[in-house]
Amino acid sequence: DDEHRVIIIRPIGEMSGDVFVEKLFEGYGRVTAPWLYSRLNDLRRFEGHLHQEHLDEIALRWPQLADGRPYPANVAVLNFDAFPQVRLPLLSAQARRSAAACPRAHR
Repeated sequence: DDEHRVIIIRPIGEMSGDVFVEKLFEGYGRVTAPWLYSRLNDLRRFEGHLHQEHLDEIALRWPQLADGRPYPANVAVLNFDAFPQVRLPLLSAQARRSAAACPRAHR
């Protein structure tokens, strides 16, 4: 949604975590400056499994995609299942660095 600067990720059906990550970044590649968009990950109809290694790969590849640019946008995840552990601390160091570099993120 270019007007509201939101990328909606909605995988449907069975898909491996590896395929999910590849398709995710293929999608980002079709958007000019995806780091300027908030992201809504709607996993309610996703029947695959994302393991820690997939989250780690996303956390590694996203800053590479942004190429050092601050990314002030928000990320939301919709899911019917509770995560077995809280995942945010794994990503929070990068999020804190990004927020510190972008004044808009401090509102």
